[in-house]
Amino acid sequence: MKQNRNKKSNKPDSHRQSRQNEFSDLNSQLGSFGLEPPKIYRNEQPQKRGNEQNPDIQRRRSNKKQKISSAKKSNDSNINEKRRSQNKKRKKKKTLRKIITVASVVLAVVVVMVILSLTVLFKIDTISVSGNSKYKTEQIISASEIEKNTNLFTADASNAQVQLLKKLPYIYQAEVKRKFPSTVQITVKETDTVYYTKNKDNTFTLFDGTLKVLETNVAAEPKDGIEIKKLAPSNAVAGEVIKADDDKSYDDLLAMMQIIEKLKLGNDITEIYSNDINNNFMVYKGRITFKLGSTADLEDKVYKALSVVEKINDSDPNAKGTVTVTADKKSYFTPPEV
Repeated sequence: MKQNRNKKSNKPDSHRQSRQNEFSDLNSQLGSFGLEPPKIYRNEQPQKRGNEQNPDIQRRRSNKKQKISSAKKSNDSNINEKRRSQNKKRKKKKTLRKIITVASVVLAVVVVMVILSLTVLFKIDTISVSGNSKYKTEQIISASEIEKNTNLFTADASNAQVQLLKKLPYIYQAEVKRKFPSTVQITVKETDTVYYTKNKDNTFTLFDGTLKVLETNVAAEPKDGIEIKKLAPSNAVAGEVIKADDDKSYDDLLAMMQIIEKLKLGNDITEIYSNDINNNFMVYKGRITFKLGSTADLEDKVYKALSVVEKINDSDPNAKGTVTVTADKKSYFTPPEV
């Protein structure tokens, strides 16, 4: 086998040598033309291998491959980015559709519930009243203008309070509450202390502690009422607060009324009156007059006067006279002149 291989490998060399000898003979006979015998290649494979080993060629091929690869990657990246963007848009659209659907359903439910609440549900079947003694329950319900079988939500509680205070003057405070599912509760406070003034025709006009007119042209003097002297209201209307000619005297009267209410003196004070801002008076059980001066520090002045009265009553329960408690801190009792 080795011999055969050697023989095969030697054939081309002998052939190349014979061709060179032929060119040498021609050159000697014809003269040298500077020609060389042609190089004989076995095949094109060695030349290709040589080209493949060329660094420039390899570099160009490598760059070309890199460009193709990078272009492919860039193209793939762009495609993926477009897909992601489209997916995001699809998700946003789906989410928006869901939100709109849910909101529409909720809105529809709310509308239905509101319609049912105002038409079918929550109808008033009970109206309760508490705190009343002067007026009957039916009077209070009628004055409130709230009716049964009407809707609880449409019942005007604020208007009911206004109407109660206006139509039923002895009520000085009213509260109207809704209680689900079908009840309205009315709570009132009626006037405990009644003030009055005597009119020229010998009738009486009655007031509460805010000078709101309770009744007009009353024939008899109210029992346990407190008379307001030197007050001549004109055009008194039941349910409305009177307008005094002298605003300062009006304020002083209100100040004395507030102290009477606060100290719960409704059963002890029988008269009040005001000559001017510096001359205000209360009368204790019709026999002892408190000379108060101005209404500044009025509560302290009344306490001092009551303290003097207590000492007087210990010695003479039927004593009459005047207790002076003006601006200074001194207080003293003066019996009536004989």
